[in-house]
Amino acid sequence: MPAYKPPSFLNHALGSVDLSLLRDFLLPFAEYFAKRKFPISASTELDEEQFKTLARLLRTPTRSAPSELIEAQFHIDEVANDRGMESLILAYSKAGIPLPTDDELTPADLAMRTWMNHPNLLRRSNYERIATSQRSFRHYMNRHEKPMPFQLPTTVVINAMEKRLSTFNRDRHRGGGTALWMHDVGDVLAFVVRRGENLKRGEYIEGEKSRYQVQRPAGYDTVLVQKLLGELHVHASLISEHREYCRLIGEYLFGDEDFFPTSELFDLSPIHELGEDIESPAFIDGIESVQLDEVTEMFMGSQNLTKTFRGRRIFVQLREHQQQLTLGTRITKAKFRFALRDYPEVMATIHSGNIISYSRQVGVELIEAWMNHHGIKTTGLPRDPSTPTPLANALSDPKPASTTASVAGRAG
Repeated sequence: MPAYKPPSFLNHALGSVDLSLLRDFLLPFAEYFAKRKFPISASTELDEEQFKTLARLLRTPTRSAPSELIEAQFHIDEVANDRGMESLILAYSKAGIPLPTDDELTPADLAMRTWMNHPNLLRRSNYERIATSQRSFRHYMNRHEKPMPFQLPTTVVINAMEKRLSTFNRDRHRGGGTALWMHDVGDVLAFVVRRGENLKRGEYIEGEKSRYQVQRPAGYDTVLVQKLLGELHVHASLISEHREYCRLIGEYLFGDEDFFPTSELFDLSPIHELGEDIESPAFIDGIESVQLDEVTEMFMGSQNLTKTFRGRRIFVQLREHQQQLTLGTRITKAKFRFALRDYPEVMATIHSGNIISYSRQVGVELIEAWMNHHGIKTTGLPRDPSTPTPLANALSDPKPASTTASVAGRAG
Protein backbone atom coordinates (compact mmCIF):
# COMPACT_ATOMS: atom_id res chain seq x y z
CA MET A 1 0.00 0.00 0.00
CA PRO A 2 1.28 3.52 -0.67
CA ALA A 3 3.13 5.14 2.22
CA TYR A 4 5.55 8.03 2.49
CA LYS A 5 8.96 7.23 1.11
CA PRO A 6 11.87 9.41 0.01
CA PRO A 7 10.96 10.98 -3.35
CA SER A 8 12.50 8.82 -6.06
CA PHE A 9 12.16 11.44 -8.82
CA LEU A 10 15.05 13.31 -7.14
CA ASN A 11 17.31 10.32 -7.77
CA HIS A 12 17.20 10.86 -11.52
CA ALA A 13 19.52 12.98 -13.58
CA LEU A 14 19.49 16.70 -12.99
CA GLY A 15 17.68 17.37 -16.26
CA SER A 16 14.60 15.41 -15.12
CA VAL A 17 13.53 18.36 -12.94
CA ASP A 18 13.22 22.00 -14.01
CA LEU A 19 15.31 23.83 -11.36
CA SER A 20 13.40 27.12 -11.55
CA LEU A 21 10.13 25.21 -11.16
CA LEU A 22 11.57 23.26 -8.21
CA ARG A 23 12.59 26.57 -6.60
CA ASP A 24 9.09 28.02 -7.06
CA PHE A 25 7.56 24.83 -5.66
CA LEU A 26 9.72 25.08 -2.51
CA LEU A 27 9.31 28.82 -1.89
CA PRO A 28 6.26 28.42 0.42
CA PHE A 29 8.48 26.31 2.66
CA ALA A 30 11.44 28.74 2.71
CA GLU A 31 11.30 29.09 6.52
CA TYR A 32 11.73 25.34 6.99
CA PHE A 33 14.72 25.21 4.64
CA ALA A 34 16.28 28.28 6.29
CA LYS A 35 16.24 26.37 9.60
CA ARG A 36 18.12 23.61 7.80
CA LYS A 37 20.72 26.15 6.62
CA PHE A 38 19.53 26.31 3.02
CA PRO A 39 18.17 29.80 2.32
CA ILE A 40 15.90 29.98 -0.71
CA SER A 41 14.17 32.97 -2.31
CA ALA A 42 12.55 33.99 -5.58
CA SER A 43 15.96 35.16 -6.87
CA THR A 44 17.75 31.90 -6.03
CA GLU A 45 19.39 30.27 -9.03
CA LEU A 46 19.88 26.59 -8.30
CA ASP A 47 22.94 24.81 -9.64
CA GLU A 48 23.88 21.12 -9.66
CA GLU A 49 25.48 21.15 -6.20
CA GLN A 50 22.52 22.99 -4.68
CA PHE A 51 20.17 20.49 -6.32
CA LYS A 52 22.04 17.63 -4.67
CA THR A 53 21.82 19.39 -1.31
CA LEU A 54 18.09 19.99 -1.77
CA ALA A 55 17.54 16.37 -2.77
CA ARG A 56 19.30 15.26 0.42
CA LEU A 57 17.20 17.58 2.57
CA LEU A 58 13.97 16.43 0.93
CA ARG A 59 14.91 12.78 1.38
CA THR A 60 15.60 13.31 5.09
CA PRO A 61 12.73 15.41 6.52
CA THR A 62 12.93 16.43 10.17
CA ARG A 63 10.10 16.49 12.67
CA SER A 64 9.50 20.15 11.85
CA ALA A 65 8.90 19.43 8.16
CA PRO A 66 5.56 21.01 7.09
CA SER A 67 2.87 18.37 6.57
CA GLU A 68 1.89 20.02 3.26
CA LEU A 69 5.43 19.53 1.97
CA ILE A 70 5.36 15.84 2.90
CA GLU A 71 1.95 15.41 1.25
CA ALA A 72 3.07 17.26 -1.88
CA GLN A 73 6.19 15.09 -2.19
CA PHE A 74 4.08 11.95 -1.83
CA HIS A 75 1.63 12.87 -4.58
CA ILE A 76 4.28 14.23 -6.93
CA ASP A 77 6.45 11.15 -6.57
CA GLU A 78 3.49 8.80 -7.14
CA VAL A 79 2.69 10.34 -10.54
CA ALA A 80 6.21 11.35 -11.65
CA ASN A 81 6.35 8.60 -14.28
CA ASP A 82 4.94 7.94 -17.74
CA ARG A 83 1.71 6.27 -16.56
CA GLY A 84 1.21 8.90 -13.89
CA MET A 85 1.64 11.69 -16.44
CA GLU A 86 -0.94 10.04 -18.69
CA SER A 87 -3.46 9.83 -15.84
CA LEU A 88 -2.74 13.44 -14.90
CA ILE A 89 -3.36 14.64 -18.47
CA LEU A 90 -6.65 12.72 -18.42
CA ALA A 91 -7.57 14.42 -15.14
CA TYR A 92 -7.00 17.84 -16.76
CA SER A 93 -9.27 16.83 -19.63
CA LYS A 94 -12.04 15.60 -17.30
CA ALA A 95 -11.89 18.80 -15.26
CA GLY A 96 -11.91 21.01 -18.37
CA ILE A 97 -8.67 22.71 -17.29
CA PRO A 98 -6.17 23.68 -20.01
CA LEU A 99 -2.83 21.90 -19.78
CA PRO A 100 0.28 24.01 -19.09
CA THR A 101 1.65 25.35 -22.34
CA ASP A 102 5.29 24.49 -21.60
CA ASP A 103 6.65 22.27 -24.35
CA GLU A 104 9.30 20.45 -22.31
CA LEU A 105 7.61 19.36 -19.10
CA THR A 106 8.79 16.08 -17.60
CA PRO A 107 6.32 14.01 -15.53
CA ALA A 108 7.85 15.45 -12.33
CA ASP A 109 7.56 18.99 -13.74
CA LEU A 110 3.89 18.54 -14.62
CA ALA A 111 3.17 17.04 -11.21
CA MET A 112 4.88 19.95 -9.41
CA ARG A 113 3.14 22.57 -11.54
CA THR A 114 -0.20 20.87 -10.94
CA TRP A 115 0.35 20.87 -7.18
CA MET A 116 1.20 24.57 -7.27
CA ASN A 117 -1.87 25.55 -9.32
CA HIS A 118 -4.44 22.78 -8.87
CA PRO A 119 -3.49 20.62 -5.83
CA ASN A 120 -6.90 18.92 -5.66
CA LEU A 121 -6.52 17.85 -9.29
CA LEU A 122 -3.23 16.13 -8.46
CA ARG A 123 -4.79 14.47 -5.40
CA ARG A 124 -7.74 13.26 -7.46
CA SER A 125 -5.52 11.88 -10.22
CA ASN A 126 -3.34 10.03 -7.74
CA TYR A 127 -6.25 8.61 -5.74
CA GLU A 128 -7.94 7.40 -8.93
CA ARG A 129 -4.66 5.76 -9.89
CA ILE A 130 -4.53 4.06 -6.49
CA ALA A 131 -8.15 2.90 -6.81
CA THR A 132 -7.68 1.42 -10.28
CA SER A 133 -4.20 -0.08 -9.75
CA GLN A 134 -5.23 -2.61 -7.10
CA ARG A 135 -5.59 -6.10 -8.55
CA SER A 136 -6.63 -8.15 -5.52
CA PHE A 137 -10.01 -7.66 -3.86
CA ARG A 138 -12.42 -9.47 -1.62
CA HIS A 139 -15.87 -9.56 -3.23
CA TYR A 140 -19.17 -9.20 -1.37
CA MET A 141 -22.60 -9.73 -2.94
CA ASN A 142 -25.52 -7.71 -1.57
CA ARG A 143 -28.30 -9.68 0.13
CA HIS A 144 -30.78 -8.95 -2.70
CA GLU A 145 -28.50 -10.65 -5.27
CA LYS A 146 -29.07 -7.86 -7.80
CA PRO A 147 -28.01 -4.24 -8.36
CA MET A 148 -29.90 -1.81 -6.13
CA PRO A 149 -30.36 1.93 -6.72
CA PHE A 150 -28.64 4.39 -4.40
CA GLN A 151 -27.88 8.09 -4.13
CA LEU A 152 -24.34 9.40 -4.25
CA PRO A 153 -23.39 10.48 -0.72
CA THR A 154 -23.22 14.22 -0.11
CA THR A 155 -20.28 16.00 1.49
CA VAL A 156 -22.11 15.85 4.83
CA VAL A 157 -22.45 12.07 4.50
CA ILE A 158 -18.80 11.66 3.45
CA ASN A 159 -17.76 13.64 6.54
CA ALA A 160 -19.92 11.38 8.72
CA MET A 161 -18.31 8.30 7.15
CA GLU A 162 -14.85 9.76 7.81
CA LYS A 163 -15.75 10.43 11.44
CA ARG A 164 -16.98 6.87 11.91
CA LEU A 165 -13.83 5.41 10.33
CA SER A 166 -11.64 7.65 12.50
CA THR A 167 -13.39 6.30 15.61
CA PHE A 168 -13.04 2.73 14.31
CA ASN A 169 -9.29 3.15 13.73
CA ARG A 170 -8.70 5.05 16.95
CA ASP A 171 -10.34 2.25 18.91
CA ARG A 172 -7.87 -0.15 17.27
CA HIS A 173 -4.87 2.02 18.27
CA ARG A 174 -4.25 3.17 14.71
CA GLY A 175 -4.90 6.85 15.31
CA GLY A 176 -7.66 9.11 14.04
CA GLY A 177 -7.55 11.53 11.16
CA THR A 178 -8.93 9.07 8.62
CA ALA A 179 -9.59 10.65 5.22
CA LEU A 180 -12.10 9.37 2.65
CA TRP A 181 -12.18 10.36 -1.02
CA MET A 182 -14.94 9.34 -3.41
CA HIS A 183 -14.65 9.07 -7.18
CA ASP A 184 -17.57 8.24 -9.48
CA VAL A 185 -15.88 6.43 -12.35
CA GLY A 186 -18.50 5.15 -14.80
CA ASP A 187 -19.86 1.81 -13.58
CA VAL A 188 -17.74 1.97 -10.42
CA LEU A 189 -18.03 4.20 -7.36
CA ALA A 190 -14.54 4.19 -5.85
CA PHE A 191 -13.63 5.14 -2.29
CA VAL A 192 -9.99 5.61 -1.31
CA VAL A 193 -9.41 5.55 2.45
CA ARG A 194 -6.29 6.94 4.04
CA ARG A 195 -5.80 5.68 7.57
CA GLY A 196 -3.06 5.19 10.11
CA GLU A 197 -0.95 2.07 10.46
CA ASN A 198 0.53 0.80 13.71
CA LEU A 199 3.19 3.02 15.26
CA LYS A 200 6.74 2.31 14.15
CA ARG A 201 9.87 3.29 16.06
CA GLY A 202 13.09 3.63 14.12
CA GLU A 203 16.52 5.18 14.09
CA TYR A 204 17.51 7.91 11.68
CA ILE A 205 20.55 10.09 11.05
CA GLU A 206 20.38 13.87 11.10
CA GLY A 207 23.69 15.54 10.39
CA GLU A 208 26.25 13.75 12.54
CA LYS A 209 23.81 12.54 15.16
CA SER A 210 21.66 9.46 15.49
CA ARG A 211 18.13 9.94 16.76
CA TYR A 212 15.11 7.78 17.36
CA GLN A 213 11.78 8.70 15.89
CA VAL A 214 8.29 7.33 16.42
CA GLN A 215 6.03 7.60 13.40
CA ARG A 216 2.63 6.37 12.35
CA PRO A 217 2.81 5.50 8.62
CA ALA A 218 -0.22 6.13 6.44
CA GLY A 219 -1.93 3.21 4.72
CA TYR A 220 -4.49 3.20 1.91
CA ASP A 221 -7.53 0.97 1.39
CA THR A 222 -9.72 0.82 -1.71
CA VAL A 223 -13.46 0.14 -1.69
CA LEU A 224 -15.31 -0.22 -5.00
CA VAL A 225 -19.09 -0.26 -5.37
CA GLN A 226 -19.76 -2.18 -8.59
CA LYS A 227 -23.02 -0.60 -9.78
CA LEU A 228 -23.90 -3.14 -12.49
CA LEU A 229 -22.91 -6.21 -10.47
CA GLY A 230 -24.44 -5.07 -7.18
CA GLU A 231 -21.22 -6.01 -5.40
CA LEU A 232 -18.70 -4.47 -3.06
CA HIS A 233 -15.00 -5.06 -3.80
CA VAL A 234 -12.62 -4.28 -0.93
CA HIS A 235 -8.82 -4.08 -0.85
CA ALA A 236 -7.65 -3.83 2.77
CA SER A 237 -5.19 -5.52 5.11
CA LEU A 238 -7.33 -6.95 7.89
CA ILE A 239 -10.60 -8.88 8.07
CA SER A 240 -11.91 -6.39 10.64
CA GLU A 241 -11.43 -3.62 8.07
CA HIS A 242 -13.30 -5.60 5.40
CA ARG A 243 -16.24 -6.09 7.74
CA GLU A 244 -16.30 -2.44 8.75
CA TYR A 245 -16.29 -1.29 5.11
CA CYS A 246 -19.19 -3.66 4.34
CA ARG A 247 -21.17 -2.21 7.25
CA LEU A 248 -20.19 1.38 6.43
CA ILE A 249 -21.17 1.28 2.74
CA GLY A 250 -24.31 -0.73 3.52
CA GLU A 251 -25.52 1.80 6.08
CA TYR A 252 -24.60 5.08 4.38
CA LEU A 253 -25.43 4.18 0.78
CA PHE A 254 -28.23 1.61 1.16
CA GLY A 255 -29.62 2.28 4.66
CA ASP A 256 -28.84 -1.26 5.84
CA GLU A 257 -25.68 -2.09 7.78
CA ASP A 258 -26.10 -5.78 6.87
CA PHE A 259 -26.62 -5.06 3.15
CA PHE A 260 -23.33 -6.80 2.24
CA PRO A 261 -23.04 -10.12 4.12
CA THR A 262 -19.45 -11.24 4.58
CA SER A 263 -20.10 -14.87 3.68
CA GLU A 264 -18.20 -16.76 0.98
CA LEU A 265 -18.68 -15.79 -2.66
CA PHE A 266 -16.31 -18.10 -4.56
CA ASP A 267 -16.75 -21.87 -4.57
CA LEU A 268 -14.05 -23.92 -6.30
CA SER A 269 -15.77 -27.30 -5.95
CA PRO A 270 -16.91 -27.16 -9.65
CA ILE A 271 -13.29 -28.07 -10.49
CA HIS A 272 -13.94 -31.40 -8.78
CA GLU A 273 -17.33 -31.77 -10.44
CA LEU A 274 -16.42 -30.84 -14.00
CA GLY A 275 -12.86 -32.05 -14.25
CA GLU A 276 -11.27 -30.94 -17.51
CA ASP A 277 -14.56 -29.40 -18.62
CA ILE A 278 -13.84 -26.52 -16.23
CA GLU A 279 -11.52 -25.20 -18.96
CA SER A 280 -14.41 -24.66 -21.36
CA PRO A 281 -14.78 -20.99 -22.41
CA ALA A 282 -18.52 -21.59 -21.88
CA PHE A 283 -19.51 -19.72 -25.06
CA ILE A 284 -18.59 -16.41 -23.41
CA ASP A 285 -18.10 -14.07 -26.36
CA GLY A 286 -14.60 -12.62 -26.04
CA ILE A 287 -12.93 -15.56 -24.24
CA GLU A 288 -10.82 -17.61 -26.66
CA SER A 289 -9.53 -20.25 -24.23
CA VAL A 290 -9.12 -21.06 -20.55
CA GLN A 291 -6.52 -23.22 -18.88
CA LEU A 292 -6.02 -24.21 -15.25
CA ASP A 293 -2.39 -23.73 -14.16
CA GLU A 294 -2.55 -24.23 -10.39
CA VAL A 295 -4.76 -25.96 -7.83
CA THR A 296 -4.35 -26.14 -4.05
CA GLU A 297 -6.28 -28.85 -2.19
CA MET A 298 -6.79 -28.93 1.59
CA PHE A 299 -7.26 -32.16 3.52
CA MET A 300 -9.39 -31.19 6.52
CA GLY A 301 -8.60 -32.62 9.96
CA SER A 302 -7.16 -31.79 13.35
CA GLN A 303 -4.09 -30.68 11.39
CA ASN A 304 -5.00 -29.43 7.93
CA LEU A 305 -2.77 -30.58 5.09
CA THR A 306 -2.47 -28.82 1.74
CA LYS A 307 -1.25 -30.12 -1.60
CA THR A 308 -0.60 -27.91 -4.63
CA PHE A 309 -0.45 -28.94 -8.28
CA ARG A 310 1.29 -26.34 -10.42
CA GLY A 311 2.15 -26.31 -14.12
CA ARG A 312 0.91 -25.29 -17.55
CA ARG A 313 -2.34 -27.16 -18.22
CA ILE A 314 -2.80 -28.98 -14.91
CA PHE A 315 -5.07 -31.64 -16.39
CA VAL A 316 -2.55 -32.47 -19.11
CA GLN A 317 0.18 -32.80 -16.47
CA LEU A 318 -2.00 -34.97 -14.25
CA ARG A 319 -2.76 -37.29 -17.13
CA GLU A 320 0.93 -37.59 -18.02
CA HIS A 321 1.87 -38.51 -14.45
CA GLN A 322 -1.19 -40.71 -13.89
CA GLN A 323 -2.43 -38.49 -11.09
CA GLN A 324 -5.84 -37.07 -10.27
CA LEU A 325 -7.44 -34.48 -8.03
CA THR A 326 -8.68 -35.81 -4.71
CA LEU A 327 -12.39 -36.05 -3.94
CA GLY A 328 -13.29 -35.04 -0.41
CA THR A 329 -10.71 -32.27 -0.24
CA ARG A 330 -11.52 -28.56 -0.26
CA ILE A 331 -9.98 -26.65 -3.15
CA THR A 332 -8.77 -23.42 -1.59
CA LYS A 333 -7.00 -21.80 -4.54
CA ALA A 334 -7.01 -22.06 -8.32
CA LYS A 335 -5.15 -20.07 -10.96
CA PHE A 336 -6.64 -19.77 -14.43
CA ARG A 337 -5.06 -18.37 -17.60
CA PHE A 338 -7.51 -16.57 -19.93
CA ALA A 339 -6.76 -15.89 -23.59
CA LEU A 340 -9.05 -13.01 -24.54
CA ARG A 341 -9.94 -11.81 -28.01
CA ASP A 342 -9.56 -8.08 -27.50
CA TYR A 343 -7.18 -7.92 -24.53
CA PRO A 344 -3.79 -9.29 -23.46
CA GLU A 345 -3.70 -12.58 -21.59
CA VAL A 346 -5.02 -12.39 -18.00
CA MET A 347 -4.18 -14.58 -15.02
CA ALA A 348 -6.97 -14.85 -12.44
CA THR A 349 -6.15 -16.35 -9.04
CA ILE A 350 -9.29 -17.34 -7.16
CA HIS A 351 -9.35 -18.23 -3.47
CA SER A 352 -12.32 -20.04 -1.94
CA GLY A 353 -14.09 -17.37 0.07
CA ASN A 354 -14.04 -13.83 -1.26
CA ILE A 355 -10.62 -13.18 -2.77
CA ILE A 356 -9.70 -12.90 -6.43
CA SER A 357 -6.69 -11.21 -7.99
CA TYR A 358 -6.00 -10.39 -11.63
CA SER A 359 -2.66 -9.99 -13.36
CA ARG A 360 -4.19 -6.97 -15.12
CA GLN A 361 -7.52 -5.17 -14.89
CA VAL A 362 -8.85 -6.00 -18.36
CA GLY A 363 -11.60 -8.37 -19.44
CA VAL A 364 -12.87 -8.63 -15.87
CA GLU A 365 -16.53 -8.64 -16.96
CA LEU A 366 -15.86 -11.61 -19.26
CA ILE A 367 -14.18 -13.57 -16.47
CA GLU A 368 -17.06 -12.74 -14.11
CA ALA A 369 -19.52 -14.17 -16.66
CA TRP A 370 -17.35 -17.28 -17.04
CA MET A 371 -17.30 -17.82 -13.27
CA ASN A 372 -21.07 -17.43 -13.08
CA HIS A 373 -21.58 -19.97 -15.86
CA HIS A 374 -19.44 -22.63 -14.18
CA GLY A 375 -20.84 -22.01 -10.68
CA ILE A 376 -17.52 -20.78 -9.27
CA LYS A 377 -19.11 -17.49 -8.35
CA THR A 378 -22.07 -17.94 -6.02
CA THR A 379 -24.46 -15.46 -4.45
CA GLY A 380 -22.39 -15.28 -1.29
CA LEU A 381 -25.58 -15.57 0.75
CA PRO A 382 -26.41 -18.29 3.28
CA ARG A 383 -27.30 -21.53 1.51
CA ASP A 384 -30.61 -23.32 2.14
CA PRO A 385 -29.58 -26.31 4.32
CA SER A 386 -32.04 -28.52 2.43
CA THR A 387 -30.14 -27.90 -0.82
CA PRO A 388 -27.15 -30.22 -1.33
CA THR A 389 -23.83 -28.44 -1.78
CA PRO A 390 -21.75 -29.03 -4.93
CA LEU A 391 -19.22 -30.90 -2.81
CA ALA A 392 -21.94 -33.12 -1.32
CA ASN A 393 -23.18 -33.90 -4.82
CA ALA A 394 -19.66 -34.78 -5.92
CA LEU A 395 -19.10 -37.05 -2.93
CA SER A 396 -22.36 -38.88 -3.59
CA ASP A 397 -21.46 -39.44 -7.25
CA PRO A 398 -20.14 -43.03 -7.63
CA LYS A 399 -18.12 -42.09 -10.72
CA PRO A 400 -14.61 -41.27 -9.43
CA ALA A 401 -13.52 -40.29 -12.92
CA SER A 402 -14.98 -36.83 -12.39
CA THR A 403 -11.65 -35.64 -10.98
CA THR A 404 -9.31 -37.34 -13.42
CA ALA A 405 -7.47 -35.56 -16.13
CA SER A 406 -9.43 -37.34 -18.84
CA VAL A 407 -13.09 -36.79 -19.66
CA ALA A 408 -13.36 -39.97 -21.72
CA GLY A 409 -14.98 -41.95 -18.94
CA ARG A 410 -17.45 -39.28 -17.90
CA ALA A 411 -21.04 -39.68 -18.99
CA GLY A 412 -23.29 -36.71 -19.70
